[in-house]
Amino acid sequence: MSDDHQARLRVSGERLAGEFKTLPGVRSVLLTGSVARGTADRWSNTDLLVVWDAVPPPPDRHVATSSAGAVTINRPPRPEPGRDRPANAPLASGNRQETALRADEGPWESTPRADEGPRESTLRAGDGRQESVLSAGRNRAESVLSAGRNRAESASRAGDRLREGALPVGHGRPEGEPAAVRDRRESVLLDGVRINLDHRVAGEVDEWISDLVDRADPAAVKQHLVAAIRDGVVLHDTGLVPGWTVRTDVYPEALAVAVVRANLAFRSSGYRRRLLDRGDLLPLAEDRLDIARNVLLVLLGLNRVWLPHPGATWMSRLAEGLRWAPAGLPARLDALFTATPASAVPAADALISETLILVAQHLPDAGAETILADLSRDQP
Repeated sequence: MSDDHQARLRVSGERLAGEFKTLPGVRSVLLTGSVARGTADRWSNTDLLVVWDAVPPPPDRHVATSSAGAVTINRPPRPEPGRDRPANAPLASGNRQETALRADEGPWESTPRADEGPRESTLRAGDGRQESVLSAGRNRAESVLSAGRNRAESASRAGDRLREGALPVGHGRPEGEPAAVRDRRESVLLDGVRINLDHRVAGEVDEWISDLVDRADPAAVKQHLVAAIRDGVVLHDTGLVPGWTVRTDVYPEALAVAVVRANLAFRSSGYRRRLLDRGDLLPLAEDRLDIARNVLLVLLGLNRVWLPHPGATWMSRLAEGLRWAPAGLPARLDALFTATPASAVPAADALISETLILVAQHLPDAGAETILADLSRDQP
């Protein structure tokens, strides 16, 4: 990418930052991401981290973007319908229907008739039991529908997190950011440059740093925030950034152990051989993706490197500068995706083994020996 384009991305960010710093409550504005690191390419956008005493509602924030002549191209998402509904809550329409059915039952259900005989009484009792069974069936159906709807909403939100680059649970990566943080993101267009705005609360930044350095929380999104601050270019500050930088100068040993342990989610060699023999290429491809991601995250923890991006973008470049890493790591990570499945399976096993051996040597408390012993099992 030309120096002119890099400069254009930066100038646009600086121009918008100049508007934000005039607003009350803005404590810091940092240029972050690839533009701040000097690694932007033609696909890059400009990223700004705006830190507030308390993040105001969008209309108050848009005073700055409007003053700069920027156009909002995506706004914070609205709450999803039913997002806060309990998982076992019945459908509203079902409640109305059930109430109507109960109302239609009438007093005859429980009132004896003087002229009815034993047979009629038995039939009526059976009708009552049948109605109870039907009502219970409706309740179960409504519960199943509600649970399904909640699972669908959860899957949709998980999809949103993936599209935003957040790391899913169960793949060596923590779940996405809290909704309050995610919903404060927005993007604007200024002079043809897309600028992504990440609005944060100063107290929230303090708390996330404490989670990492004091409580060994391995959350990728929190590490990414620290990396953004440490790699960022300060465009405006009221004294917060130097304190945050000092607090994160040392990557704690306990955090390194926690990050490595959280990402030792490697399947056995037998699992990959079975998929290969059966021709199950989709799960095999998913496993290769998990291996590349987890190897990289384990090595970042082992090397005490703050995660630059929770989506593991710029993977090869990130792998180049690691002190403790398998030989030829960048090319070997790439080969997991470019090699044939038959070649990728033994290559993946070797890469996992070498990574675990390094962890066992330099961070013995992480428990890599157990994972290494399980790696050669024939069964997944």
